[in-house]
Amino acid sequence: MNEILNIGKEIEDLKLNNENFSHACYEYLKNKSIKVDIHELEDFIAKWSLETKVLPEQVNVYNGFGQPPITLFNNGHFVVDLYFWQTLDTSIHSHSFSGAFQVLYGESRHEVFKVTKDEEFFDDIFLSNLECIVDETLVTNDIREIKRGLEFSHRVLHEHNPTVTLCIRTVNDKSPQWHHFDNGLSIQKRSPEASDIKRLSIFDYLIARNPMQGRDYLDRLMNEFSPSLIMNLYEELSYDQMGLQESSVEIFFEAVVDRFGDTKWFKRYMDFFN
Repeated sequence: MNEILNIGKEIEDLKLNNENFSHACYEYLKNKSIKVDIHELEDFIAKWSLETKVLPEQVNVYNGFGQPPITLFNNGHFVVDLYFWQTLDTSIHSHSFSGAFQVLYGESRHEVFKVTKDEEFFDDIFLSNLECIVDETLVTNDIREIKRGLEFSHRVLHEHNPTVTLCIRTVNDKSPQWHHFDNGLSIQKRSPEASDIKRLSIFDYLIARNPMQGRDYLDRLMNEFSPSLIMNLYEELSYDQMGLQESSVEIFFEAVVDRFGDTKWFKRYMDFFN
């Protein structure tokens, strides 16, 4: 198991740049030929997570990308992550980062799509044509390269519970990440910053104290937010109130519908969930 912990240092010693990072990581994993037993891996993670006094800075803390996701190495430029998948991930997405991943255990259906922009509504929301160009089954030890941006848009359906993947990838990338819906709607994936969440908590306070002031604050706040951030918050608040009162969440939802409800793309968004 210690060879997994050594991956970060070994990749670091290669002194890779962003241009060749994904291919170099692919070649590294192919030559490394990592093989693990699932029970040994589970025992190792349990022991490591308890005995390591301070874990590396974790990349995925609150989102559901992995159940759980575990960062084994983080130097601020790239990370080595383990993802234990217990649920079926059906989202088609493009990444802001580059790297490579390997199936350590389990089985997944892997689809790669060609994304062609059809109609743009904002810089971060557009309609697209999706064409599946790769449909394959990934099994233990299979390795794939992760390219940054729309050039690599894929979906990984984890058909075995659990499926475990090892991922080496860059962090703090500035390129956008995209979520592509089956019905052709593409929305940039944005996680709210701490300042965004703090402003929402101020709205939550104001709406309870002075509803008129609170609604005015929310309107001005949404003018500052990008359309994709608004939609990412809309989706996130649908299953996690993020500390807001239920009435505040409902008012936020109403404001989104008032702002976008009659648009072609928002109707496409709602049709996806109906």
